[in-house]
Amino acid sequence: MSVEDLMSLEGVDEELARKLIKKGVLTVAVLARTPLKDLVHADYGVGMDYTTAKKLIKVAQERCDSLFGFEMGEELIQQYENRQYLSTGTRTLDVILHHERGFKTQTVYEIYGPEGGGKSDLLHQLICTAYLPPDRGGLGTGSIYIDTEGMFSLKKIEQIAQRFGINYEDLKRNILKASPPNSEVLLNFCATQLERLAYERGARFFCLDNLATHFQAEYEGVGETLPERQQKINGVIHALKRVVKQTNGVAIYTNQIVKNGKPALGYITKHEAQVRILVDVKDLSKGLRVFKVVKALEIPPRETILKLSSKGFIDHQRRK
Repeated sequence: MSVEDLMSLEGVDEELARKLIKKGVLTVAVLARTPLKDLVHADYGVGMDYTTAKKLIKVAQERCDSLFGFEMGEELIQQYENRQYLSTGTRTLDVILHHERGFKTQTVYEIYGPEGGGKSDLLHQLICTAYLPPDRGGLGTGSIYIDTEGMFSLKKIEQIAQRFGINYEDLKRNILKASPPNSEVLLNFCATQLERLAYERGARFFCLDNLATHFQAEYEGVGETLPERQQKINGVIHALKRVVKQTNGVAIYTNQIVKNGKPALGYITKHEAQVRILVDVKDLSKGLRVFKVVKALEIPPRETILKLSSKGFIDHQRRK
């Protein structure tokens, strides 16, 4: 978050900037996406008058105009034609995803499931396959791993890299790990630094493991802090959408299942993810996991079973 960033807008002094930050409006980019009611409402908003709040959002949107511009049909066609695919490293999971080729670029995925399901293991495997050249199903680029719960493992990367014949020393130099300590730093990193680092590091695969960690720890229940929490989550996911569009990359965030069997964090993740995949334990002793496509615009709900080994996920059998 940045007081100076908000104060760069006309009409925002230090006092107002700190009020905005306290309510989760951390940057000009976040302000540009903030609903008017969140600034005006006296109970959960900032308490600004309607005219001033409307003008302030308009100024922020003009500053961030490139984020909200229209796209002509020719541009959309070009973007579609530029899409690539990232192999999962397993035939059966690739088959149930886009065009039987794995994860599609310019797309944000949610992978959710219970603890121990293998969500982090899959991300480590995709860091390796993303480094592979396109003729082997990769993107030929590095990765950015946003780690909120300490699950990143270079040892695991090394083991999986050996399986794919990847030079581990070269691979690890093309991985950037960020460990934001709380939700505000997480949002600020995604909104203001992720795209710049992607270009500087040549990264096109982005993973956030785990989206729920900080938000569950910092926000309890569905009380008065719910709008602030949901606004931050929305900001993080939209930052991922921007970076995959700008880099023609792939972004995946993991999420937990709560006691009622539903993904944590409520409706916001359900609606914002373009593709949602459930990973569940089928047989822990045999390392078997079920991967099920739950939501996707272009592919039907399908599932497959993979086996988790010391060198990542491998094919077990296909299941319709």
